[in-house]
Amino acid sequence: MIAEGQDFPVKLTSIHIDGATRTRPGFLQSATSNLLDSGNPNTQTFKGLLGEIHRTVNKLQAFDIFRPEIDLDVTATDAISRKIDGPVSLAAKIGVKERSRVTFTTGTEIGNLEGSGHIHGTFRNVLGGAETASFTASTGTRTKASYNALFTTPILASPNRLGFVEAFSRSRSNQHYASHDQQEQGVRAGLRFNFPDFRTTNELSYTLKNRSITSLASDASATVRAEASDSVLSALEYIYTVDTRDYPMLPSSGNLLRTTAQIAGWFTGVCHTKFEVDSQFSHTIRPHPQFPVTFTASARGGFLCPFPSHGITEPSHLADRFILGGPTNVRGFRDGGLGPRDGKDAIGGDFYTTLGASILFPIRKNDQGFPLRAMLWGNAGRLCAIDNGGWKAAAKELQNGLPSIAAGVGLVYGHPSARFELTFGVPVVARAGERLRKGFNLGVGIEFL
Repeated sequence: MIAEGQDFPVKLTSIHIDGATRTRPGFLQSATSNLLDSGNPNTQTFKGLLGEIHRTVNKLQAFDIFRPEIDLDVTATDAISRKIDGPVSLAAKIGVKERSRVTFTTGTEIGNLEGSGHIHGTFRNVLGGAETASFTASTGTRTKASYNALFTTPILASPNRLGFVEAFSRSRSNQHYASHDQQEQGVRAGLRFNFPDFRTTNELSYTLKNRSITSLASDASATVRAEASDSVLSALEYIYTVDTRDYPMLPSSGNLLRTTAQIAGWFTGVCHTKFEVDSQFSHTIRPHPQFPVTFTASARGGFLCPFPSHGITEPSHLADRFILGGPTNVRGFRDGGLGPRDGKDAIGGDFYTTLGASILFPIRKNDQGFPLRAMLWGNAGRLCAIDNGGWKAAAKELQNGLPSIAAGVGLVYGHPSARFELTFGVPVVARAGERLRKGFNLGVGIEFL
């Protein structure tokens, strides 16, 4: 039948899913409803039906509640003849094995002059509809304590449409660049829509959180002391992402475009618009099977613009400003090493641009399958404040002379969950007061310039 009857007219009369003992029948019915849709042109021939069934199996796997091994059996419910006037009735049986409902993992991270450890718990299929509840607790030398609880649920039984609610509490030390600790507690809720065919994600969320600037150092600057209080952020945020990179941690081809737009000021005193764009281009400039060479270019930028509340426009808050410098953005400079300062403290900026370029190649021939690369890199960046001169003055300041520039070499390891970099860098151009970092540096993260 597969060889000779791919164009046979067929009709799927029933679907039976074995092994889904903890999953609601109504959820499974919604997830597989496309197979029984008589108006679906993909289910009217045997070949088309098989393709649609396989897409449904992939959909079930994407919920992450079943093990990867899913059995499929399609049988005819009546006799098949070569001389068929009407569609052949078929029945499909899908055999699944549910994943463990509860998993716990622990781990440690070292990088960016910080060491930390975490414990993570995941509870799958909480209500029988592929819902997931997770909890993460971590502590470290700079992130003193971080707790995060997240609940996600599919919308209309689709793994590409998710709703989520998150509660969090974090306490982080910023003593090394701004003489204070920052604490925040809040909730976040939103919707996420994925479009796998276009490698695109849309996310709309609302965040309500309280931020506290505490534990000031004895020599903290006047700017930091003036911000030492609580503030409430109520913000609506939209994130649009297109990511066609083949391997995000160590790309050899593809592009990334991410834009983030935030409007704050709903029922609170913190009122601003905040926008960021992050882009990356990767291309293999020497596609040699034994010694490929890859070029990657990145560009980022953003602005933070306060707007009036009750007729008064307040300056941007320290907790909202951009901080620039460090091993994951502008290498060759310390954390908070670029931009406005008050004494020894980095006080952040409202307008920034960064550029990065790197060339990566294997350590030796025939090592292209191992995710370790040597790297030549160059970074540039500029961070400015929007003061009494407004936008025109800030834009003019960005163009005033060369940006801060650093260059160097390094080793890069691309793990599936994070990227590790050991770099040696030298600042080439720097402004008075900026904090440089010459020599070796270790960086661990997901996004690098």
